[in-house]
Amino acid sequence: MVNLQEKLQTSSFSLITSIYSNQSKLAIAAEKAGSDAIIVNINTTNQSGSNRFGSFEFEEDSIREIINNVKIPVGLFIGDTAYLNDTDWERIINSGLDFINMFAHFLPFS
Repeated sequence: MVNLQEKLQTSSFSLITSIYSNQSKLAIAAEKAGSDAIIVNINTTNQSGSNRFGSFEFEEDSIREIINNVKIPVGLFIGDTAYLNDTDWERIINSGLDFINMFAHFLPFS
């Protein structure tokens, strides 16, 4: 799998798709439609407000399935959670995700 940094360095334009729901079939469809990377979500509500994403623990199986079923980079948007404990971070780091997208004021200090 090509990581996001390599993709951004070799392409003049990249399409990064945040999928509506953490479902493998949506990620596969986005990849087939030409997405260069996919963003899965935790701890947030999608833009239309009709779908709420749970904690990493709740979404983990779906996220791992997506990672295993696409060949493009998969990143994680960490929504409106001000705090993730060390266990959460370890699970996220070891999940096979290629990148993290989060609000700067939620970044860990250490």
